[in-house]
This record gives sequence, structure tokens and C-alpha cells, in this order.
Amino acid sequence: MAAEGLEVLFHVRDIGFLGFVEVVRHLPFIRRMMRTLLEECRRRRPRAIVLVDYPGFNLRFAKALRRIPELSATPVLYYISPQVWAWHASRVPEIARLVDRMAVIFDFEVPIYQKAGLQVDFVGHPLLEVVRPVGSADELRRELNLPVNSPLLALMPGSRLQEVRGLFPLFLQTYKLLHGEFPNLTALVGCSPTVGQTIYDDILLSAEMAGGIRLLNDMTYDILAHSNVALVASGTVTLETAILGTPLVMAYRVSPLTYTIGRKLVKIPNLALVNVVAGKRVVPEFVQGEAQPHLLAAELSSLLRDATRRDAMRKELYQVREKLGNPGASRNTAAILNSMITAQP
Repeated sequence: MAAEGLEVLFHVRDIGFLGFVEVVRHLPFIRRMMRTLLEECRRRRPRAIVLVDYPGFNLRFAKALRRIPELSATPVLYYISPQVWAWHASRVPEIARLVDRMAVIFDFEVPIYQKAGLQVDFVGHPLLEVVRPVGSADELRRELNLPVNSPLLALMPGSRLQEVRGLFPLFLQTYKLLHGEFPNLTALVGCSPTVGQTIYDDILLSAEMAGGIRLLNDMTYDILAHSNVALVASGTVTLETAILGTPLVMAYRVSPLTYTIGRKLVKIPNLALVNVVAGKRVVPEFVQGEAQPHLLAAELSSLLRDATRRDAMRKELYQVREKLGNPGASRNTAAILNSMITAQP
């Protein structure tokens, strides 16, 4: 969006807080962001307002907008729905009052908002537009000087600093156990651009690993597409891995307080998005106390050894990919926004 001319007042990397404690700690910044954006809306008088994801902030922002007389009638499009199907479904009637139109990325979200009388469109998932490797498996191996037949393990410990600090040591311990069983196994770590490289270097150094690990930047889809199996954090990366058809295991840990509160709020049996879309457990999940190196290593070892199991999981992942719709979510959403703007007197 910035490349297309968007003026960035606050960057998304500055609001990537994870957990209730972190949100409370950053409340002064969040309030300042709210005040600034409301003031800018008053000054600029936009013809439409687009809210993207981030419901904790965006729903409060929409409510504040509706209280401003000169902005109360401004059409509001919400793109990427709050996860009301996972927790706090009671928000749906309020969302319907605050938002003029909803563009959702999962087809099962449509009836949820239709029941509340909100105009809703399934636009497809935006990942379908971008999730593709740049090069082939052979090119990746040549670039990294890896043997042709050596197995590859993708490690994706998250995109936020807290996630990397909490999960990367766990992933390294898991790899260490696997390496004892598969001596020629190489781990390819997808480093997040929002996390400093020194964070990965320091964690790797403290883990005292003896090689076999590559820290890679800007190669997420090549890593996932060309690895034999993947160990990933919870979140969007599970869908990215599914789209690329790579067998995976999901592991996740948060602070005990965040987990306790979260489990009281979340009302669905599975946490991995790929399992939510599938409507069943397609890939193994290891959350909180279950996220232990020996358990993760045993699951990944089974996938590495059992080609039949890998093929069966790939078929399930293909079905998940089909449920995400067709490429073109951005184009579809832009068309909806354009129709909302042109419909105004």
C-alpha cells in the first residue's frame, strides 16, 4: 500500500503486540494513535473509511467515528473480519451497527454477518495472490550449497519479537533431537523482517547448536515450498504452508496469563487456522504445556519417515486450499470500496 502512495502515519510493525500484558503496557501509544487518526479524519474528511483486521483497535475507532457528527455518515468497509467465530460472538450486532459492509476472507463467515443484517461479501483469501516460491527446489539447494537428497525442515517461529523469543529456542531444541535421528537434516529458518537479525543470532548462539541451521531472510515461501516438513507457529503461516502443500506441525506458547485468559474466551477446539478452515484437525497442534521438544520431534520424525502419511496430509491441505476461494481478494475488495464511494451523492 505504501508503494502505491499510502501515507503511513503509524506502521503495522509498531502495533504488533502479543498478549494482554503487552497491550496494557502499550496503552498510552494506542490512545495516542487513536487520537491522531480521529483528528486526521476530521481534517481530511474521507469519502470512505477502510478498517483492516485488528479488531481490538478498529472497532473502538469505528465507534468513535460514529460519535463525530461530520463523520457519522461516512461509509465504512471492514476488510478481514474479526474472528467472531472463535471468540466473543456477541460483537456481531455491534459490528453490524458500526460497519456498512464487510469483506470476509473465509466463506463460513458470510452467514454469521448475514444473520445480523450486514451486507457481506466473500472476496477470497489474499494469501492466494502472494504465496508462491520465487525459485525451484534445485535452485534453492544450489544457492544454499545443500546436497540434492538431504531432507529439509522449515522452521517458522513467528513474525513478532515475543513469538521468536518464546518459540525459536523450542524449535532449535526440537531440531537438535531430530538431527540425532537424521544426521543430514538441514533446518531452514524463516526470519521475520520485523525482528532484528541479532535476536536470531543471539538465540542460536545461546542454544550452542553445531551447524545444520540456516537463517534466511525474505525467502519464506521458497523455504516452505521446498522443505520436506515444517514446524510453524500459530497464525497465518499455517495457511501459507497449507497453500504450498507442505506437511506441517504447529506449536505455540504464550505467557501463562495470556493463555489462561485466552482459553476462557476462545470457543473453538482447534487453534491452527488450517484446522479451523478444514473444520477438523488436519495438522497436529502442540499448544502451551504440550509444546515440548521431544513431542514435536516425534511427530516430525513420523512425517519424515512415513511418505504415506505425508501424502495423506497433502491431500487434506489441498482441500483447505480449495476452501480459500480464488485469487483476487485485493481486486474484489477494491471494487467493493469503489462502489461504496461512487454510490454517494
